[in-house]
Amino acid sequence: MLDGDLMIHKNEVATCIENSDQLDLLWACIEDGAFDRKAYSYEKQYKAIVFKHEDGDVAAKIVDALPSYIFKDELEEVIRHAVEEEGVWEEKIRADIKQRYRVFGTLYSEHKPTVVFICDWLLKNRFVNGFKVSDATDAKRFQEYAREVFGEGSCRMTQRALDAKINAVGVLCDRGKYIHPSMVSIDESILDEVDQYIADSPKNAITYIELFEAFKDKLAGTQISNHYLLQGVMKQFGNNVNKRVDYYLYRDYITKDANVSPTDELDAFVRDRGMVHKTEIYAEFPALNEFALGQVVARCPNVFNIDGGYYIHASQFHIQETDYAPLIAYLTEVTRDLPVNIRKVFDDCSVQFPEFMDRNEIHNRDVLFAVLSHMFRYNFRFNRPYIANSDDVEMTNRGVILSVLEPYAEIAIDELMDLLDERGIHYVSLPHLMGLIAPDYVRSDENTLMKRSLAGIDDDVVEEALNILSDAIEANDYLPSCKVQDFIWYPSIDIAWTPYLLESIVLSSNRLDYVPYPFSRSHRSLVVYVSKKYANYDFQTMLLKIIGEEYEKGTFTRKADMREWLIEAGFVDVKLPNFLESAQYYYMGDDGRLVRREEAEQ
Repeated sequence: MLDGDLMIHKNEVATCIENSDQLDLLWACIEDGAFDRKAYSYEKQYKAIVFKHEDGDVAAKIVDALPSYIFKDELEEVIRHAVEEEGVWEEKIRADIKQRYRVFGTLYSEHKPTVVFICDWLLKNRFVNGFKVSDATDAKRFQEYAREVFGEGSCRMTQRALDAKINAVGVLCDRGKYIHPSMVSIDESILDEVDQYIADSPKNAITYIELFEAFKDKLAGTQISNHYLLQGVMKQFGNNVNKRVDYYLYRDYITKDANVSPTDELDAFVRDRGMVHKTEIYAEFPALNEFALGQVVARCPNVFNIDGGYYIHASQFHIQETDYAPLIAYLTEVTRDLPVNIRKVFDDCSVQFPEFMDRNEIHNRDVLFAVLSHMFRYNFRFNRPYIANSDDVEMTNRGVILSVLEPYAEIAIDELMDLLDERGIHYVSLPHLMGLIAPDYVRSDENTLMKRSLAGIDDDVVEEALNILSDAIEANDYLPSCKVQDFIWYPSIDIAWTPYLLESIVLSSNRLDYVPYPFSRSHRSLVVYVSKKYANYDFQTMLLKIIGEEYEKGTFTRKADMREWLIEAGFVDVKLPNFLESAQYYYMGDDGRLVRREEAEQ
């Protein structure tokens, strides 16, 4: 029955004893040790009769010497060596292993692996190039590796929880990227020098960018190639350094005083000077650039960006208690329905509150915006150039203009311009305005805007119309939008097709290339549709190219003929643009014929 095995289990005995009652009685006696002998005995941990074998103690010693956890591949190598090299009975050593360990995927461990252990192991062994937090791809890869190595359900976490664990066990090495601490090797003498720099600095708060810039030459050739890794190293290994001064590490900076931040440092710097240009700030805080300065100022309630790159401190304002009531009453009224633009507020305050304006030396809109946002930051929303009294409207040019348009199913362009002018709302040009209100509104004719939903235009209509127009453009590589007059093949909609309506669809689709007219055409079409040939041209360059080709064909021999041709082609309305009106590119020769200056000078 043994067939070379040195263990007998109950199911093996059952092959010889068919009566189950007799089998159960016999096995109960065996479990009680009734049949134990020198040569064999019942071993409870194996639930089997075990025959004595001289390698039994060797197998036990090998298993006892194993660590508290071991992975399957490594364990199989231990078993192979024990069996082949030391003559250990394989079934016995596997039985001992089974007694000692629990199995979690490919891990044999005395205890269930913790989430920290799993994160640490995977970061070290599967993400050698780093793990990117807030990255769905890396988070998915992590979960897949966790299931593969540690089994199903081993590490179920939200991405946010996973990011927090990686942040705790890893070392920051780049923007949002972490590596395992074992991947980092740093000469602690460099950290000693960084520590000395912090101790000697007159600043309480120092950004990691400033630290990196100060030690860039010293760090050249080391692993620390950016300020993120410097930050990670200081967090991971800083406590191992004999620091000369205590400091606190935060996300973007370190500080020697837990109550002081870079925001406080900037506040004090600007307060001491009253008003300061950004170049002075950059000189004092070399880690700051335009973007970083904007972020710090956004968190600094007493520092404001005004015109010309200057910053002013609220301590320079001369605000009296009697200023608040009339100003808050005024702002409440002008923001009752919609956000108000600081252009209008400046004009109104110059008339209604001249003493307040003079006392605070408010000579432009930026300073007024700074003073009012300081006074009423808890009463109104401030998002330059707008002031609002609610969160209902998106405080951008587009959001505010769409709010102005909201009551109107249709509106004349002139009327909208008047409404915007009344509120001090600025837009660059009519094409810019059309881009802001698209796709919510379309231009149905020369002077009318209407809600797109009322025109019967859906995505299928847009797709078909753009395909038809694209084919028409390819014929000459250009097509002024005013020259599209035949709409017989265009899809049916709820209103009549016009060049203006088609142009609105093109401007909001970002599907076709076009070149805008550089001069005002408030009641005319706004662009020239072009193929890829002219996609990167401005209007002047494109027109000179087209005129040059027509000139070579002999299409016109006088400037008057050129003007007539450009009017007919839809490029100009009445007169030539200045660059063609002058003799810069074309002029009339002594023989009365048109001459291209480029040719004449060759």
